[in-house]
Amino acid sequence: MKGKPVRTMMVEIRVVNLEKGWRSGTNTFGDYIALLHTEVGEATDAYRSYKTVDVTDAATGKPEGVGSEFADVLIRILDLADVFNLTLPPAWINLDMFRRIAPPAWITTFADHTAWLHKAVAKLGGSLEPRGLVFRNAELRELISSLLYVCDLYGIKLEDEYERKIAFNRTRPFQHGGKVL
Repeated sequence: MKGKPVRTMMVEIRVVNLEKGWRSGTNTFGDYIALLHTEVGEATDAYRSYKTVDVTDAATGKPEGVGSEFADVLIRILDLADVFNLTLPPAWINLDMFRRIAPPAWITTFADHTAWLHKAVAKLGGSLEPRGLVFRNAELRELISSLLYVCDLYGIKLEDEYERKIAFNRTRPFQHGGKVL
């Protein structure tokens, strides 16, 4: 089997987020959806600055750029899934096993693709009213599959970017930046 199991990633994310104070226990599903939108927006900003060049800040060692931002999207998705007990198909053991969902043919630019990801995030968020987990699980799978398609299209090795980002996150101070919702 190739790649790290997604469930292992979820445990790593849980440990880091609890240790660093990024899981307050009071954030709502809507808070998590808003943070996902923020990360997708940051990927668009990174593309505007760097295109798809792999960037690391020389002073801090912080991974930056589109790949790093997409790793943040994946981390937020898997954290949301863990916090709200959403499930993935048992056959989807690692990222290579997820099927990819292609966007409509008229979506051609990077910004088109990130707008399409925003739509998938919004679909997962739905009306924010209590809904059956079956629907959220299906929407979660669609979002991950869409993210993987975009990463593949732009030559971003998402699992490698995840490894760089989670390693960096382990080095960050408790509640770095002091931002809270």
